[in-house]
Amino acid sequence: MTEIGPTIGIATPSYVGVPGAGAGPPPAVWVRVAMTGVYDSTPSPAINTTGADLLVAVIAQGSSPVTITDSAANTWVTAVSLGNETISYVGSPTTSATHTFSLTNPNGSAIAVLAYSGSRASPLDQTRIAAVTTGAFTSQPGVGITPTANNELIINGGCFTRSIGSVSIDSGLTVRQFLDGRGVFGFFGAVAADFVQPTAGLINPTMTTTLASQFTNYNAIASFFHA
Repeated sequence: MTEIGPTIGIATPSYVGVPGAGAGPPPAVWVRVAMTGVYDSTPSPAINTTGADLLVAVIAQGSSPVTITDSAANTWVTAVSLGNETISYVGSPTTSATHTFSLTNPNGSAIAVLAYSGSRASPLDQTRIAAVTTGAFTSQPGVGITPTANNELIINGGCFTRSIGSVSIDSGLTVRQFLDGRGVFGFFGAVAADFVQPTAGLINPTMTTTLASQFTNYNAIASFFHA
């Protein structure tokens, strides 16, 4: 199973955290069904979320409050929020073969959405968010959490002003969606990364960028129970 586009775009189902060995694909702890991203109020490219039991959105909001909506009329729950960043989610969502996502009152916002299967009905476990000290930097300190169960899905989201060039995240996380800042203060960018943690324990990922960002940035993390 192969992704199409590591940044903004659509992905076909991909295994996330696949223990075991042997001939053929091993059993997946989680499957990333699809993903997409968009700036401002324009609906995102449509994705097929059929089979997903968890939707997660990283929102970098240029104004407050910003609300996420989708074409399947799901009710989104805030996992964690501070300043210009929010992680929202839907457990047991209504899915669609042509699923799109939008922001109301966007004003310089960006959104990254990821759809997964493998989730518990009440999925949210741990969250944390912090503002990074104002100023130019290329390393954004992590915000640590300690999930309470094995095989939890970790979502790390970043919100930043202006272009950061490119971004990588340590602690095993892989960047799945990257919407760069757009050069003017107030037009935010977002990054979303994931990781399945086989054994529960402290995780405290750091984001590293090729360009120094400016002003206040945010780093958020959330973990979700495996079924």
